[in-house]
Amino acid sequence: MAIIRKRLAAAILLSAAPLANADNLLEVYQKALENDPTLRAAQANYRANVEQENIAFSVLLPQVNASANYTTSESDADNGTTVRSSESDSYGWKVSASQTIFNANQWFNFRSAEFVTAQAEAQFAADQQDLIYRVVEAYLNVLRAVSNLTTARAEEAALQRQYEQTQQRYDVGLIAITDVYEARSTLDGVIANRIQLEGQVAIAFEALEAITGQPEANVAPLVEAFPVNAPEPAAPAAWVSTSLENNLSLKVARATMDSAERSATATSWNHGPTVSLSAEYGQSTSDVELPTASMTDTDGWSATLSARVPLFQGGGTSASSRRAHEQFNVAKERYIGTQRQVTQQARSSYLTAMTGVATVDARQQAIVSAQSSLDATQAGYEVGTRNIVDVLNAQQALYRAQSNYSNARFDYVLSLLALKQVAGSLSPDDINRLNEWLDSENQLNRVDLSSY
Repeated sequence: MAIIRKRLAAAILLSAAPLANADNLLEVYQKALENDPTLRAAQANYRANVEQENIAFSVLLPQVNASANYTTSESDADNGTTVRSSESDSYGWKVSASQTIFNANQWFNFRSAEFVTAQAEAQFAADQQDLIYRVVEAYLNVLRAVSNLTTARAEEAALQRQYEQTQQRYDVGLIAITDVYEARSTLDGVIANRIQLEGQVAIAFEALEAITGQPEANVAPLVEAFPVNAPEPAAPAAWVSTSLENNLSLKVARATMDSAERSATATSWNHGPTVSLSAEYGQSTSDVELPTASMTDTDGWSATLSARVPLFQGGGTSASSRRAHEQFNVAKERYIGTQRQVTQQARSSYLTAMTGVATVDARQQAIVSAQSSLDATQAGYEVGTRNIVDVLNAQQALYRAQSNYSNARFDYVLSLLALKQVAGSLSPDDINRLNEWLDSENQLNRVDLSSY
C-alpha cells in the first residue's frame, strides 16, 4: 500500500499547488478536486473506513473505567406498638482496569481491519483516478460539441452560398426550380441540426460545471498537431500483466477477500478460551443516623485473573462461523471475477486505443477524399454533367468527414486514458501532458458558441 499512499500524497500536493500559470484544463481539474461531490464523498468514506482499524485495535488495549455513587434512604417500621425509624447515606467511588491477555477472536478481527484500511486506500485512489477520467471526458465532450457546432456552422454558411447561387441561376433561367427546392431543403436541415448542436454545447458545459461546482465560460481547443501514437508498450500482454499487478479495483477486491478471510478465522476462535486480567480500587462511606448514629469508611483493591471457555451458545457460534466462511467464499469468487474482468478490460482498452490510431488516420484521409470529390462534383455541375443533388451530397460528405475526424481524435484521447486507468497508472501527470496540447491562446467562449 506504500505506492497507493504516495499517489494519494501526490494528488493532495497537486491540489494544494498554485496554478497561476495553469491553462484551462488544469484549472478545471483544480476546481474538481475541491468541489466534486463524488470525490468529496469518497474522501469522507475513506476517512471513515480507516477508523475501523483503530476500533479493532482498541479492544486489545487496557480498558479503564471510573464510577461513583451516592445513595440515601429513610424508612419507618411499625409493628403495632412501636415505630422504628432509620436513616442512612452512603457514597463511594471506584476505578477499574482490565486487560485482555489472550483473545484470538479479537486479534484476528484486528488483522481483518488492517485489510479494511488497505481496501479503503485502494478505493480512494481508484476514485481519484475516476475523477481524472471524468474531468477529461467532460472537458472533451465540450470540445466535441463545439467542434460539431463549428462544422455545422461552416456547412450552413457553405450551403447558404450554394442556395443563393442556385437561386441566381434559376432567376436567369439556367436551372429548374427543383434545384432551388433541393438546395433550400438541404439548407433547412442543416439549420435545424445547427440549432440542436448549440443546445448540446450548453448541455456539455452544464455537465462540466456539475463536476467543478462553478460556472465555466471558456475551453481551450485541442491543437491540430496533437500526436496520435500507438500506446507503449505495443503489446496487449504487457498491458494485461501491468493491469493485474496495479489495477486499483483488483486491489480493492483482493483486500476485501483478505479481510473476509481474517474475519472467518476470527469467528473460528469463538469457541476458544479467552483470558483477561482485571483490577479495581475504590472507597466507600456509609453514614447511619438512625436508629444509632455510625459511620463506616471502606477502601481497598482487588485483582482478578479469569479464563472463559464458551461451551454452548445455542448453535449461534457455529452458525456465525459458517456464515463468515461463506462470506469469504463470496469475496474470493468476486476477486476471481474481477481478475477476469480486468484482463478483458486491458485487452479491450488496448485494442480500442490501437483502433483509435488507425481510425484517426483513416478519418483524416477521408477529408482529403471528400474534398476531392466535392471539387470534381462542383466542376461537373458547372459543365452540366452533375446535378445539384450531387453537389449537396458531396458538400455534406465533406463536413461529415471533418466532424468524424474531430470526434475520432477525442475518442482516441479517452481510449488512452481508459487504458491507463485499467492499468492503474492514470495520474494527474496525464492532465498536465494533455493540457500542453491545448491552444490556450485561442480559447472558445460559451457565449459566442450558444444562445442557451
